[in-house]
Amino acid sequence: MNVDTLDLRDKKRLEHIRKFTLMDDVFMSKVFEDPACAELLIGIILNRERVNVISVQVQKEIKNLQGRSIRLDIFAEEESRKKDQCGSAEK
Repeated sequence: MNVDTLDLRDKKRLEHIRKFTLMDDVFMSKVFEDPACAELLIGIILNRERVNVISVQVQKEIKNLQGRSIRLDIFAEEESRKKDQCGSAEK
């Protein structure tokens, strides 16, 4: 994209977009919609080399019967792992 050919309004939008970080809710939500991005970022957060995400839900709300709820920035399901006799996951 050639910045010189953009009109003033588009330049302002581009400058606004360049200031986004993953701490910005709108930007983070769009990034996590991409499963490959979700895998990469979850792997970094959990300090794991490989995370295999099979589904991603952004801004998932979980409610309980007591009227309390939480909203998760991301809810991701990973491929199942084999369980040992104690029920903990094997690596």
